[in-house]
Amino acid sequence: MKYFLVTILVCLSATFLYCQSATEEAIKKTFDEFALAIKNNDAAAAENLLTSDYRMDGHGEVRCVTNKAERLSSIRSGQIKYEPHNFEEKSDRLYVFDSTASIIAAPAVTYKTCEDPGKEGTSRTLVLIFVKRGDRWQISMECIGRNCMR
Repeated sequence: MKYFLVTILVCLSATFLYCQSATEEAIKKTFDEFALAIKNNDAAAAENLLTSDYRMDGHGEVRCVTNKAERLSSIRSGQIKYEPHNFEEKSDRLYVFDSTASIIAAPAVTYKTCEDPGKEGTSRTLVLIFVKRGDRWQISMECIGRNCMR
């Protein structure tokens, strides 16, 4: 009986760890697809990665980008770019809660400001909120800048 219970606990733990790992990989894959779409100014590829009620909080310099249509436009124009990122930074965090998740990461993000498109800025803080819709993960909120952590 004792070995039976231990076996059940080990199997349940392994199943939970596998599911968590598969979920984390799916979220990271969505992030990587979004970053690639941004890199290639491919709004069509990014469109299905964003929820219909997507919101962005860019604080000061990119506050003119607030919804999905504006974000897709900013992808087409190259207004906001992510540098390559591999989630190996110690400061990166991924939190998963059933059908929602968040990534707090530190890729270099460059952007052209809304008031003066000739002026560029950079940030090392990015927060993305994901939701699971059906069988896929989508980005529902994006925040760029150090004020995202306050």
